[in-house]
Amino acid sequence: MRKPVLVLSAALMASCALAVWLWQELHTQRELNAELAERISRVDAVARQPDQATMPTLPSVAPPSPVSEPVPAPPSAAGSPVHARGTEEEWESQRRRLFQDARYRDAWREERRLAYGRRRDNLIRLLGFSAAQADAIIDLTVERELAWSQEQVNSTTMQAEEAAFQDQLRAMLGEEKHRRLQGYMESRSSRLLVDQLRGEFAGADSLRDDQIEPLIAALHVEHAQARKALEEYRNSLRETGHHGNFSQLYNERETEELRAMHQRMHDAAAAVLTFSQLERLDAILERQLERHEHELRMNKLQRKVAVQAQAQPD
Repeated sequence: MRKPVLVLSAALMASCALAVWLWQELHTQRELNAELAERISRVDAVARQPDQATMPTLPSVAPPSPVSEPVPAPPSAAGSPVHARGTEEEWESQRRRLFQDARYRDAWREERRLAYGRRRDNLIRLLGFSAAQADAIIDLTVERELAWSQEQVNSTTMQAEEAAFQDQLRAMLGEEKHRRLQGYMESRSSRLLVDQLRGEFAGADSLRDDQIEPLIAALHVEHAQARKALEEYRNSLRETGHHGNFSQLYNERETEELRAMHQRMHDAAAAVLTFSQLERLDAILERQLERHEHELRMNKLQRKVAVQAQAQPD
């Protein structure tokens, strides 16, 4: 009897030791998963910061020497302190408390006006608006962003507020100047891309002023076509009820449209650029596509890690 008891005792001790080891391994894996998810979130947040050269859009009134404006930070981030910890609800609550302070709101408005300084200059120089009109446009834009920063905005209310905002601009500027302003706003991305292209050239390869507007126009046509195709595809997915794999299908089509758009941009720009200039444009577009594909991979990995973390028992 004594020997079987000893054997059973040894087996029980081994089982306990194994259980402790397995629990420690599980705890370690959870910590690793949490750390990986945090790293991916940080990388994804950085990747989603406004790019200085996004896909191009519409041409506007041809200026003698176009100057691109930097893309301002999103209204929810503008003038706000950076937080590394805390839930989204805690951060939103703190942000709403900040906006209840009149001094903070005034400082926030001033920061946004400064961020739009380049846009104000372009409205005057490129579109021929008066200083008073440019200031009024910037003030309306800042007040709209302030309203968004203080309230919960969904797609329906955002569309309604955007329509009201455009009505205010139209009443202030008149129909013709409002169309000019819309053209400028839609052309900012293409101007940023062309501005980046100009920065990569030197000497004999530098872009001439007479190449700028034709290039912006050529790039916008192809981007508008791709954007329309993606909007139609998105609507078709919603109508056919592809809710389970909507993101996967849309992302795949988006990548295909980007590749096709870049090829069309190459063909259209070939009539405007020299061979060496065209090579540089191709390199910029290729980097954009690589970044887009990398971001999709990171998002997919982030979702996978999140699902694995939720599947593990507490």
